[in-house]
Amino acid sequence: ARKALPLSQKQKDTSGINYCYATISRIELNAGKYNEALAAINESTRLMSKRVSQRVANIYATKAEIYLKLNHPDLALPLLTRAKKVTDSAGFKTVSSVGYTEIDYDFYDYYLGQGNSAEAERSLLTAYQKSSNEQGVPLQLKYLRELGNFYQKRGQPEKSEKYFQEFFKVFDAREEGLHDFKVAQYEIDQNDKVQK
Repeated sequence: ARKALPLSQKQKDTSGINYCYATISRIELNAGKYNEALAAINESTRLMSKRVSQRVANIYATKAEIYLKLNHPDLALPLLTRAKKVTDSAGFKTVSSVGYTEIDYDFYDYYLGQGNSAEAERSLLTAYQKSSNEQGVPLQLKYLRELGNFYQKRGQPEKSEKYFQEFFKVFDAREEGLHDFKVAQYEIDQNDKVQK
């Protein structure tokens, strides 16, 4: 993204510049560099299209996540609300070609930080349900683990165990699928060697 940014700037490709800044912001956010992430997402926000798109929803959600990490829930909530409105009005999925749009999970983080366990639980269950319906296995695993931890911390071992068991079931199914892929890839590689 950092290499592509000057090229996009040279070509005056606003969409490309926006995408680069949004990508850099996400990387910095994942690395725990929240101020750098905020600076990049602010550039992305400045350049983003005014038309409704999943990328716009992701930019709002990313900025909200950053504000949550910086302990500014008051700044995060309006962005989450706007991202949810854009996503719901257009029927955008959680899992798409532009990445994950984890608005329900972001609301979970928001409500958890506000001490509102009931709304946090509802948001996390919604996030998990959507990821399950969309076959978003990485997100399913993330949300199942979080549900297990959520109920464990609240002294609900039956619910906690239920979600941890589901986590291992989904994890094992994914690993089995990866095993089949690896075997097929090995066979292709061996056939290529024979043909050379």
